[in-house]
Amino acid sequence: MIAKASAENPAFRAAATRFLTHAQETINPSLTDADVREMLIQHILTEEIFSKVFGEDDFHRQNNVARELYTLEGTFSPAT
Repeated sequence: MIAKASAENPAFRAAATRFLTHAQETINPSLTDADVREMLIQHILTEEIFSKVFGEDDFHRQNNVARELYTLEGTFSPAT
């Protein structure tokens, strides 16, 4: 699904590029497109778990990297 979004969804591609730049600046300059893909997958799979365990949705959403992942996720699948 991510490969399809990358190939067919210009908004997703643009958001992924923005997120990669942000992640390189804030986390590690050597991050790649593959790392962005893995981060998005982990974000989608663990979001509900973190919410249930920590119960602090706002804290997670205010984190600058998580906020950018939410933006990226929104372009990938607006229904999620």
